[in-house]
Amino acid sequence: MKPKVVDVRETALRNVAARLEQGDDGAMLVTPDDAGVGMVFTHRGSLYFDRYVEQPLAEWRSAAPEARARLNERIVAQVLRSIDVVERNFPFMPIRRVVVSPAPEPVGLIEALAAHVPLPVEPLDLSRVFDLGVSELAQTPALQSRCLVALGATLRGVAHH
Repeated sequence: MKPKVVDVRETALRNVAARLEQGDDGAMLVTPDDAGVGMVFTHRGSLYFDRYVEQPLAEWRSAAPEARARLNERIVAQVLRSIDVVERNFPFMPIRRVVVSPAPEPVGLIEALAAHVPLPVEPLDLSRVFDLGVSELAQTPALQSRCLVALGATLRGVAHH
């Protein structure tokens, strides 16, 4: 394996995922954005594995229903492979659920994951991580998607438990 420098994006998403950990389980956060779908796996606040699958939102947007289903199946397969890699390499951090952040627009990804991943799949509730009050951010999934990395970066150095 070639070593990789962890960038702001991965660090910010690690910060968010660490807040989602339950007990001694690992956390998996799936984050769709305009260019693709990211996955981060954390345990006790540390980033253990991250992956990014390029899948432009524009392709999802313009795809016919059958083609959109195939795009979702491709992402589901990559999520399942990633879970398998983590479970084999880090058996001390079981993944018991998949948390999916809001997408810039609905593409059916969370529904596809829920239908094919043998774990509970739940949407990310940012109000569990941040005090959003009744702001526009609390009510707008597309805005949450655009702001997720910036929000996660604000958690730098904040204790997560």
